[in-house]
Amino acid sequence: CVDDGADSRYKDDSKAKNLAKEHHQWFMKELKRCEAENPKHTLVFAHIPPFINTPDEPDGYFNWAKSTRRKVLSKMKKAAVCTMFCGHYHRNAGGRDGALEVVVTSALGCALKALENPLGLPVTFDDPPIGAQVSGFRVVHVGKKRVRHKWFVLDKIPSEVSLMKELLADGEGEQKVRDPS
Repeated sequence: CVDDGADSRYKDDSKAKNLAKEHHQWFMKELKRCEAENPKHTLVFAHIPPFINTPDEPDGYFNWAKSTRRKVLSKMKKAAVCTMFCGHYHRNAGGRDGALEVVVTSALGCALKALENPLGLPVTFDDPPIGAQVSGFRVVHVGKKRVRHKWFVLDKIPSEVSLMKELLADGEGEQKVRDPS
């Protein structure tokens, strides 16, 4: 598991070039370590996604520049990163680059509406989609064989999330996530 917490340096390093360089060196070192150790699952957590829907989409406010995106995605795939969880977009989205899944999770508080280009600005804060029908969170299960995730809106949170069907399909037996209350 790699936390790429300073990933905004891949978006705009103009105010912190040295920090961006240090961050990139650290991240590449972590990916090489993952490559050498060959863990069962390698996950990356970042704020800004490399892409919203496809690795070849145009540059925009909500994704990394294509030139950076190609290089870093290539290194992540070489390190067998299976899933990258991101935010920033304030809407659910995501896609694949080969075996690498990029999961873009909406905000718990407020989703944004695009006015023109869904990859960029402007967005509107007029009549924002807020509330239990659109706000939510993602549950992630890291199993022996694969990583699964599911989005829940706040007004449809179950008291129990059963992963039994999926886990049995993976040969992992029954596990449940229970409401602690």
